[in-house]
Formats: sequence, C-alpha cells, structure tokens
Amino acid sequence: MDLIMSWTPNEYKLLLKGAKLRKIDELELMARNAMFHRYAMNEKRPKETKMFDAKKARRQLERNITGDNDKWRKSDVNELGKRAKGVQRFNDAIRNHFSKSGQGMG
Repeated sequence: MDLIMSWTPNEYKLLLKGAKLRKIDELELMARNAMFHRYAMNEKRPKETKMFDAKKARRQLERNITGDNDKWRKSDVNELGKRAKGVQRFNDAIRNHFSKSGQGMG
C-alpha cells in the first residue's frame, strides 16, 4: 500500500493504462487463437503457413535489421534530382569535415 501511495498521479495512471493494454493484448491473442482453431477445424487441408508464415516473418525481420537503412547512399546519384544531389554532396561535406576535426581532438 505504501508503494502505491508513493506514486504520483501520472505514474498511477500509466500503471492502469499498462494493465488495460496488457488485457487488450491478451484478448487479441485469444481472438487470434480462436480464428486459427476455426480455420484448422473447417479447412479441408489446413496449412500452417496460411495461418502464420514464420519463415517469411524471419526473413522480413532479417531484412529490416540488416537491410535497407543505408540503401539511399548506394543509389545512383544520376537517378537523383538536382536538389537531392546537392543535399547528398552537402551531407558528405559535413561528414568529412566533422570526421577530420574529430580525429584531431582527443
């Protein structure tokens, strides 16, 4: 009881919000499970990948982690518009300036 009384009203509201969101997540999971069960029982030849394709999800995760964050740097500058080329040159100049000035410090 003392712990709860030590919280600010905002902390208490956030705790209640978290508990309600947890309950919503549990109900959503139960609904998904019910749909998966219904599909599996009613489908003539049920496939696991139709319910959830884990391989595809893992590939997507791998693509997002290792992926295309730096893809714009590898794009052909000739395909970019004039403004984009200028911005790219400006960014490169700033990076070069700060990498050179950062090396002398220390």
